[in-house]
Amino acid sequence: MSEYFNNIYSGIKTLISGMSLSLQHFQNRKKLVATLQYPHEKWPVPERDIGHANEDYNVIRSRLHVDIDDCISCRMCERACPVDCIKIEDVKPKKGTDFDCGITSNDTQKKLLVSRFSIDMSECMYCNLCVYPCPEECIYMVGGPNEHKHDIDYEFSKRERGNLIYEFATATDDEIAQAGGADYLEKRNKKTELYEQAMRVQEIELEGADAAKTKSKSETATPGADLPQDITLLKQIKNRVSKAIARKTYRQLDKEGKSLVEIAEGIQSLLDSKDRLTEDVKTVVSVLSGTSKKATEESVSDSAPQESSSSVENIDFNIDSLKSIESRVVRGIAKKIYKAQDSEGKDSKEIALAIKLALEEKEKYTDDVKVIIEPVLSSNGAAETVADNNSNVQEGDSSGEIDFNLESLNSIENRIAKGIAKKLFKQMDSEGKTIQEISQSIKQTLEEKGKYTDDIKAIIE
Repeated sequence: MSEYFNNIYSGIKTLISGMSLSLQHFQNRKKLVATLQYPHEKWPVPERDIGHANEDYNVIRSRLHVDIDDCISCRMCERACPVDCIKIEDVKPKKGTDFDCGITSNDTQKKLLVSRFSIDMSECMYCNLCVYPCPEECIYMVGGPNEHKHDIDYEFSKRERGNLIYEFATATDDEIAQAGGADYLEKRNKKTELYEQAMRVQEIELEGADAAKTKSKSETATPGADLPQDITLLKQIKNRVSKAIARKTYRQLDKEGKSLVEIAEGIQSLLDSKDRLTEDVKTVVSVLSGTSKKATEESVSDSAPQESSSSVENIDFNIDSLKSIESRVVRGIAKKIYKAQDSEGKDSKEIALAIKLALEEKEKYTDDVKVIIEPVLSSNGAAETVADNNSNVQEGDSSGEIDFNLESLNSIENRIAKGIAKKLFKQMDSEGKTIQEISQSIKQTLEEKGKYTDDIKAIIE
């Protein structure tokens, strides 16, 4: 009987103690609460020191920069990147080699040679998560607290996505080979070769597509007109308003079934009435009004210099002129040659000649390219330039059949020997050395290193 009442007492006591604790928490709910009532209550967000006001953060034009001399290839930044825009590769010197990887500014002995450190800024989300785990503080966003290292400017503006991939590694193939990275070079070169093969396949596919496109245009062309009825020829007109007027007129007259001669006359009369008949427009109209490709080429290369040499000289040949080339592959080759020649200070004739020789070698010197190049080469001095180039080839090889250049070194089987030969070729060619001097230097260097094999002899000797 007593146990029954004891249980009742114990239950009432437990109930009262629990209710008193609940009452205590209820009275002190604002002091002892463990959970914020989101979204009405929020924890304050800590501010990062970016060197500017937080509201001006999006105004900053910045990108990641790496002091590669301080990088120890710990790959902490690569692991921290949430979008995998950082790619790092390294080579560990083999035992027995005395190769020194260097010392960082913090007196840290580097044990790995960084062979690749690339950052794709087109994928970067500017989260700065790669900066904080770096033990050497060698990776950082330019600007802000790092203005003393690198100022904020607009040098990072790029027009193409490929230009947004930055490579910071400075190790050469010779250094990698000395560190015992021959296997690494072999694997890397194999990947590069596979990539080049894929690009060549893509190039062939593009050429096939261009050929099919050209064939379809020729089949649907107006009978009796040899020139392709391609509106892309009007791209050579510099003024945008004149170009738009000419295109609109072309489409309208073409729908009416007019011939190329009638279309050219219509464009000329309309632009003349609007005081927009410039020299470039006259050149395009004269090409459109031709009756055949042969007549057009003869009028550009022969008639123009004899009848009005000033019109040939007034043709403004620039990189925008190459946009009218139909084939994307040919257009890319021509633009690449133009940029390389222009950076060396070559004039328009020399650039046009270089483009012509390169495309003729690749059998890609098509009619649409001739329309652009031949007027530039039709002035005096082009023949002399061709003769000078031919004499230079004959000086390099008396037979005139073998053309020793940088591309001929690609047939060397050994990757290290190929890299050494190419490096010597570029260095001596920039110094203005002759072909004989370059080939002799490559021969001596490879003989000293014991890498002068039979395949190299076939190229050099």
